[in-house]
Amino acid sequence: MKVKVLSRSEIEWTGELDGRGSSSAAPRRQQYNYDPKLHPMERAVEQKRALNAAKLERVFAKPFLAALSVHVDSPYAVKRSRVSTAHALSCAADGAVAVWNLVTKEPRWIHHSAHEAFARDVVFTAIPSMFLSCADDRTVKLWDVDLTERRDEQNMLDDYDYRSRIPGAAVRKNGDMAGSSAGESFLSPRLHTPLGQAEGGLKHRNRMVPSHVFMASMPLSSVDAHWRDPSLFVTSSDAVELWDVGRSKPIQRLSWGADAVHKVRYNPVEQNLLASLGADRSIVIYDVRLKTPVRKLVLSMRSNAVAWNPIEAFNFSVANEDHNVYTYDMRKLSRAKGIHTDHVRAVMDLDYSPTGTEIVTGSYDQTVRLFDLRDEQFGRRSREAYYTRRMQRVFGVNFSADAQMVMSASDDGDIRLWKAHASIPTKAQLPRERDAIDYAEKLKKRFQHVPSVRRILKNKFLPRPIHRMQNMKKVMKDSARRKNLNLAAHSKPGAIPHVPDKMTNIVRELE
Repeated sequence: MKVKVLSRSEIEWTGELDGRGSSSAAPRRQQYNYDPKLHPMERAVEQKRALNAAKLERVFAKPFLAALSVHVDSPYAVKRSRVSTAHALSCAADGAVAVWNLVTKEPRWIHHSAHEAFARDVVFTAIPSMFLSCADDRTVKLWDVDLTERRDEQNMLDDYDYRSRIPGAAVRKNGDMAGSSAGESFLSPRLHTPLGQAEGGLKHRNRMVPSHVFMASMPLSSVDAHWRDPSLFVTSSDAVELWDVGRSKPIQRLSWGADAVHKVRYNPVEQNLLASLGADRSIVIYDVRLKTPVRKLVLSMRSNAVAWNPIEAFNFSVANEDHNVYTYDMRKLSRAKGIHTDHVRAVMDLDYSPTGTEIVTGSYDQTVRLFDLRDEQFGRRSREAYYTRRMQRVFGVNFSADAQMVMSASDDGDIRLWKAHASIPTKAQLPRERDAIDYAEKLKKRFQHVPSVRRILKNKFLPRPIHRMQNMKKVMKDSARRKNLNLAAHSKPGAIPHVPDKMTNIVRELE
């Protein structure tokens, strides 16, 4: 039992007493006495509190927030805004593209026929109201949509025209872009407006016609925009192509061995670096300043998605077909920095939190998992696993801009919103509530190795098929491990070298 000893100065009241002997002023904050002699049962008490905190975390865990159901076909990509915490993008297999308001849980803008084929990827540009989409119809379309509700909320878009930052274009008095020497700019054509809207003003941005269309030579699999320069973006098809919005053809074309590139991503910190995934199971890092590939790593199985750490510029993670997520340091690609397990089928997509401390993954096993990179094993095991009965294979995941929510796009046609921390309420919290939550998290971290606490923290309720596949996967791993040990024990010393788990999936590294 804790005993708190207060001195006279700690309990005396501030302010003058009234005639009844009470004080109208608030008392001073009581100070805690840290003398260990006064708290002989401190560890036992805090261990019990940690056990209760672990139990209450499971009791109050309600991660599901909403299902955004507007797509007719399956959505295959979902992306957050780089500026606003309230907006997100999605694209579907029928060519539809939608802009979502995460506050109202409703679509802010949707175009059901944005592309004539499978819409593969979408991304916001450095301009808050503009985004890019690409599809199998070999087109990249640039859209300009008004994301504000009222005109008095046009802080940046009215006071300062971000479109004027695009090189090679001047702004007319009416807000349109003047033509350049090579022809009219990509924002200058006269465009149609939706039915019932007058032309001019701010409503001209909510149009159903793209600002500009770029034609590629091959079907496109992904697109990503530069994090600062709104005039640059990159696409992947049979090679990595760097585009400028002022030109109709790519300004650079990069490739290294692969006959197809299915994913490419800009580094958000070192913004001249690109990472791409090829059909030959390769991971290639490019530097656009050198106009040539820099390093290449070939894995034993194909990778489906790549994401850069937004805080540590040299770290990136890939979602692999072997059910794992691998984190690499691009300065040393000979071994993985971390392996994130727990999925039982191919991992299709992943994303870093804006703080760079967590990873969210979506898999073919119909689950969404969260990995904390701050734990002692660098997030080897997932801390949360989200699923619903109706959710099918997950093809796209993304964190919200405030790292409080997770978005997932699954094959059943819905985009689901989840809490990043299942038991923490989303409402505004008082300081005492925030302190209580932080105290409980510290207790769980301190006593996470106590068997009674560990059993509750590690236990996750999952569908029965996933449990069966986990047990089967464990049996296969144990069998392979015993086989290697037996081979090493009955062979000449040194004939079968020991290969760490972080190097088993690497085939070769090229520079």
